Amino acid sequence: MAAYLENTSIVPRAAASRGDICQLSTPGIAIVGGTLYVGMGGFAFSSGNSSTVNLNSIFGIPLNNSFPVHSSVSADSYYEISISSTSFPEAGVQGTILYTNTSLYFYDPVFPRDTTSIFTYNAETNTQRTLSVNGSDNYPFQNTQGGIASDPSSGRMFYTGHFEGTEGSDTSPPTAKRPWLQILYEDGRNNTVTWLEGAGGGPELYGAAMHYLRYGKEGILVAFGGLVPGNLTETRDFKNIYVFDISSQVWYLVEATGAFNDSQIPGPRQLFCTGLSAAPDSSTFQITMFGGLLSDESEIRNRIFTLIIPTFQWLEVTPRNLLSGTGDDSRWNHQCTVWQDNQMFVVGGHVSSASGNIYTDCEDNPPLLILDTNTFEWKDRFDPTQNASQPRAIFELVGGDANGGNTKKAPAAGFNNPALSTIFANVLPRITAPTSFVTAVEASPSTTTTSATTSLPTGGGLSSRSKVAIIAGSVSGGIVFLALIAGFIYYFWSRRRRLGYDLPPIVIGYDSNGNPVYNGSFGGIGHYSNNSFGGILGTPPVSEILGGVDHTLPIGGIAAR
Repeated sequence: MAAYLENTSIVPRAAASRGDICQLSTPGIAIVGGTLYVGMGGFAFSSGNSSTVNLNSIFGIPLNNSFPVHSSVSADSYYEISISSTSFPEAGVQGTILYTNTSLYFYDPVFPRDTTSIFTYNAETNTQRTLSVNGSDNYPFQNTQGGIASDPSSGRMFYTGHFEGTEGSDTSPPTAKRPWLQILYEDGRNNTVTWLEGAGGGPELYGAAMHYLRYGKEGILVAFGGLVPGNLTETRDFKNIYVFDISSQVWYLVEATGAFNDSQIPGPRQLFCTGLSAAPDSSTFQITMFGGLLSDESEIRNRIFTLIIPTFQWLEVTPRNLLSGTGDDSRWNHQCTVWQDNQMFVVGGHVSSASGNIYTDCEDNPPLLILDTNTFEWKDRFDPTQNASQPRAIFELVGGDANGGNTKKAPAAGFNNPALSTIFANVLPRITAPTSFVTAVEASPSTTTTSATTSLPTGGGLSSRSKVAIIAGSVSGGIVFLALIAGFIYYFWSRRRRLGYDLPPIVIGYDSNGNPVYNGSFGGIGHYSNNSFGGILGTPPVSEILGGVDHTLPIGGIAAR
């Protein structure tokens, strides 16, 4: 049985000696187990000056208590986790955080970093590890980030698109690389992760957004915005929404409309942030977008828009105080995530243009903002007791009430493919994620893990943990583990049959010596032989759909194989 490259016990500790966090630049963030984790990027603290410092640390902000926002993050509101691993992304860079319901994966794909290992922190067991990476010919590798999305309940983590300059030079013209879907899968028993190759023909994303939504048989990915591939001065039209059906491995293109007219559709921008929320009954989902930067770096945006799904309507929801020129500043290269469908954290970013000084005094750039996604108003404090409701601006548009009740399952003009109607007619059940972990488990570097009593700062009570499907190392065998493995075997084997190329072997069990037993010998990861991806099955690819899409997509969502 393969061994961890590293397995080090770590204990959260208060970072009061550093002082309040007063500024964050280019962070990576995720909410896992009722804690907002922030890592990578640059930090400034009130105990020093306003210049940023780069740290090999993860900062955790427990979400079990109320705390003020739109100001520095108080030293008693967070703890610091020191990282001993050399595989943690280089301090100061904007790496990628993928996550499950228990673990965070910090991936730094910037040239020429190591792509054979991934650093992971397990919030439930309070351990850090470095995992070996299989599928090395399929890993994401570029000097600017592509589109990322996580389905925490199943442990599937998705990456697509990105750009790569010549030999990693930041000044060379970017070229699109590997515009196919990559899925990160951890074998919890074999201590490795593998980049599995998904369907091609999707959008090549940079400075864009991508989210996992609970539609169809196994969920979908929704992506939009960012720069046009190979062009640093042109951004995508926000009418073009890309939808990937995970079950059928098909990309679709859906045309969004403005809620009342085209003025409701966001103008051109990149490096904005988005957060996903849903009505209590899951009859609508909203992807809320804030900020961003013009492609020529001349102007920063401060408007707020939300994409309503499944009607695919854009609605501007900017609070009036921003419309009048006051309130929260514009920002770019920030990150967003939503807590319990009702409060969107806006973390870090810059408030000055890229052509000027992007670092400002602590008072000018608060590291943490919160947008109430029930009302689309800025909040002064985080409230862990607040419940989610469908915003009035949404249900006045699509029908229903604060609990949901939307009966519209498609855009006003309908979908351009009947398969989309089927996909959006089925909403998968909500799986409650853990909001706290009762105890931490420590492990010495050279021994197997043993229980310990060290407690992590926790949030509210743990909800339905027995219902959460977790494949990122926390599932410890038994029926749940076998069911998950069987599901992955079926998913990727059926996909292999459909697409006709080889995939990595799937572990289906272990022999008496602890060695993995695989489902056949599939060989290596297959590669596409047609760069356009659209005509392999005899379907002619189309390079212009909906007024000028910037890359090849098949008509109406025919499988891009």
